[in-house]
Amino acid sequence: MEIIDSLFTIYFFGGIALFLSGIVMYIFPPKRRNLLYGYRTSRSAKSQAAWDFSQLYASKRLIGSGLALLAFGGLLNLINIPEEYAVIVMLSLMIIAAVYIFYATEKALKTKFPD
Repeated sequence: MEIIDSLFTIYFFGGIALFLSGIVMYIFPPKRRNLLYGYRTSRSAKSQAAWDFSQLYASKRLIGSGLALLAFGGLLNLINIPEEYAVIVMLSLMIIAAVYIFYATEKALKTKFPD
């Protein structure tokens, strides 16, 4: 039972963390450019319009990535792989999700706000 509980935690944590972060950012987007909260890159901070756009866009990608990770976690839980592999797979999926969010948001910013 202990192994099942720890695997559930591994599967659940990654997806729910991204999902909840996205929900919070969507409902309470940072109003002004800052160093503490929100999607912060040099491209997103170039103007207030770019900042506002990037917050909404990135929050939607966070929500989608969180749901995808929850789905993958459920699938991994069903196929019952060893715990050490589950950790590696979920961490890899979280890294892929982070890269996707960054890449998609930067691409959208570049398209909407060309230099």
